Amino acid sequence: MVGDSITHFWGGAPKMGRVNGSQSWEKYLAPRQAANLGYGWDMTQNVLWRLRQGELDGIKPKACVLLIGTNNLQSDSVGDIIEGVQAIVAEIRARCPGCKILVLALPRGGLNDPLRKKSVEFAQALTAIKIADATLSLSDKFIQADGTIPREWMSDLLHPTEIGYEMIGQAVDAQLTEWGI
Repeated sequence: MVGDSITHFWGGAPKMGRVNGSQSWEKYLAPRQAANLGYGWDMTQNVLWRLRQGELDGIKPKACVLLIGTNNLQSDSVGDIIEGVQAIVAEIRARCPGCKILVLALPRGGLNDPLRKKSVEFAQALTAIKIADATLSLSDKFIQADGTIPREWMSDLLHPTEIGYEMIGQAVDAQLTEWGI
């Protein structure tokens, strides 16, 4: 699991102070011996730097789940964020040959928040270009028919709650199971 605070707060090792999704982590990811390489406030360029500094060296994961880009929404264009994700995927492929890569995209923000619109545009662009073995936009799972994201799923409209992580976990589990992982 590679990403920002959304990944970081899910659970697993290394242990961290704030954990919002420990039950779903234990259900879907712990049996797969997943490592949590998420760090709060990270942007695409931070993840790329960490990978280039050897964060994946010495391990041979069967799959890598990448959830990154939301922190770039305030400062970068959708195109620039996509380029960052593409660079990360290329780095993972170079360092972990044969590793399946799943890229996730989540919506964020309230109905009238400009970051909501941009997060959905990013998710649509990401799924359209097929840069990984699979890309899942979870916008349709989190955004209700009236356009809202229930706070029971994302208490601050950014970080999932246990219910939100359960939803993400189901999607990740389905894809990993399809791959036989």
